[in-house]
Amino acid sequence: MAVNEIRYKGVSYATDDDIKVPSGILYEVKALRSDSLEANSLTVTVFSNNKAIMGFAKNDKVEYFRDGRRVGVYYLQTVERVGSDAYTLSALSALGRLITMRHVGGIYTGQTVAEVVPQICGPVEVMIESVYASRKLYGYLPYSNPDTRTGNGRSARDNLSQVLFAIGASLGTDENGVMRVEKLWDGVSATITADQINEDSCSTVYETPVSAVEITEHQWVPNTQTVSLFEGAAEEGALITFDEPVHDLTAHGFSILESGANYAVVSAGTGTLTGQGYTHLTRIVRRTVTEGAEENVVPITEATLVSLTNSVDVANRMADYYRHRETIQMDVEPGAEHAGSVVRIFHPWDKEMVQACVESRETVISGILSSQTRALVGFIPPQPDTAEYLDERVILTDAGTWTMPEGAVTLRAVLVGKGSDGTAGNPGGSNILSSSTKSNTSSATFSAGAAGKGGSGGTGGDGGKINIITLEPEAGQTFAYDTTGDEVIFGTYSSADGAASEAGYFDSTTLEYFGRKGADGVSGGDGGAVGASGKSVGDYFGGHGTESKSIQHKWTASGTTYTDRGSIQGFGGGGAAKGQNGLSANGYIRFQAFGFTPDVKVNSYADGASGSAGDDGANYGDGGGGGNGGGGAGATGSVSVSFTPSAPSGERTQCSWSGVWLQGGSGGAGGAGKKGCVILYYRKPKPVQSGALKTSDGRDLLDALDRRMIV
Repeated sequence: MAVNEIRYKGVSYATDDDIKVPSGILYEVKALRSDSLEANSLTVTVFSNNKAIMGFAKNDKVEYFRDGRRVGVYYLQTVERVGSDAYTLSALSALGRLITMRHVGGIYTGQTVAEVVPQICGPVEVMIESVYASRKLYGYLPYSNPDTRTGNGRSARDNLSQVLFAIGASLGTDENGVMRVEKLWDGVSATITADQINEDSCSTVYETPVSAVEITEHQWVPNTQTVSLFEGAAEEGALITFDEPVHDLTAHGFSILESGANYAVVSAGTGTLTGQGYTHLTRIVRRTVTEGAEENVVPITEATLVSLTNSVDVANRMADYYRHRETIQMDVEPGAEHAGSVVRIFHPWDKEMVQACVESRETVISGILSSQTRALVGFIPPQPDTAEYLDERVILTDAGTWTMPEGAVTLRAVLVGKGSDGTAGNPGGSNILSSSTKSNTSSATFSAGAAGKGGSGGTGGDGGKINIITLEPEAGQTFAYDTTGDEVIFGTYSSADGAASEAGYFDSTTLEYFGRKGADGVSGGDGGAVGASGKSVGDYFGGHGTESKSIQHKWTASGTTYTDRGSIQGFGGGGAAKGQNGLSANGYIRFQAFGFTPDVKVNSYADGASGSAGDDGANYGDGGGGGNGGGGAGATGSVSVSFTPSAPSGERTQCSWSGVWLQGGSGGAGGAGKKGCVILYYRKPKPVQSGALKTSDGRDLLDALDRRMIV
């Protein structure tokens, strides 16, 4: 049986005698920080009289067998003819296929790894270890569209790498070529003795001590700012991509056929595409790596799926990685270990066995295998059951005591103080000509009155102060809290030490806002000019104005018949206010003669509408809304009144025009601020039971080789 064998499309293509030695290289790599993904590769030169290989298709399957056992499946990238019958085949593991694949990315608000990873990998088969499948992702991935021929540019591979870094997982590949999102085993999988290493090839590298790591935590908060995305002519099915994420797309001149946060596919037409943006917020989580070391900080800023739920875990993982400074590199006779394996290995200089984790192996394919191996001394791969993934959330209100649960280590507390009340709206301007009196005359004229201005709205109350703290309390430690006052207390911490924010605090795990500034009140509408309607406010309408009015009425006193006459040169309608329509105008004239009660009257209402009260704070810590302004009173034209015949000599005659129908509307009261709260995030304790895994009916769970699975 051949020791080495290459199969192309399932057919044995080359065996030991046909493989040029030492031209074959099998390269395996594992990024122990989970911050990048590099495909494993197979490069081998074979001798063959069959020139059909030159008609290969990219990503044709190439299999490598050693001693009859399949080592792996690789996907052909190039074939180079290097002799009359010699060909160099270059192939990558399944991950290599993602290098030329696109992924649309998007904003993630709690989608699980089980949902997102298959979307990224598309037709490339991938399995996800159950411990990671339900992890929720928060943040952003950009649109990734590489050159499909060269693989240059951001690709689906890069977005998959972001997911793995966020959850602390590794990417493996089964011998059948299927990818696996998995953890690295922290147990020792092999021992490499002094007899297995070539001491002449050994070297060790000691990295400069890292003082600290700084992890940027990201958050994208939707806002209402309009963003222009495209303007011009588009063909049917045109793809438009965005440099920054947007939401609530609007198209004019063509229609949106498909869209996401990073892109839109549109129909043919000429027009514009707009959307609303996101506010990108960041926060730094710092972890000390080496106490007393000279300042040498490693920043990690572009991991856009690092959020409040996993930033502490990422910081802990990175700090642990950078504490290990020594890397051994040597030629090794390989055994059962692979990249990512923890091994006991003979240290060539210290002459003792040390524990290390293999980062990469470059194996020469020949009768006797030799692998150039790099291993990080002392590093143990992190395990998901110890990850500080903050998947539990509680809100504390009123007053009481909260206890840190067993099994939780890190606590993120957000203290949101009470929101302030909004101020009242201002009344609308009035136009009152009340009890305007002229005496001892049979006629009078009263001047016109201008329309009143709408009252301005009140100011929204500030949101409560927001103080965010990260703690590592002991299990069972208690914290007294009180949210009944203006400032919220949690243990020794207070919201007073934070600051108010107009946008408030956005909880990306629930898409809720806390501590926002209240909305300012809406100003009332101005009263209308003579004959015109008052100004509308939103869905509320101003009152209708009227044109000139004339009235006439006869009455008798002491045997004499008198005729009253009046003329009003029109009214404007009252201005509307948020919450109420303005009043329409009619107008009235009031006479008084010889002491009699007026007997000529036309009712009139041209008042401005009263503004409604501001809204109370909607969620904890929100400020109250400002009261809405009142509408302005309508305008009045000039007024003329008379009566005939003239009053008898010596009688007191009094003509008057009076009324209260030209009032501006009152302003609304300010809304009440909402009381504060404490929002807590921590890792939900998960009981781990050791022993044999069981099926639902109580039987032992067996693997493909009928072996019991033990934890």
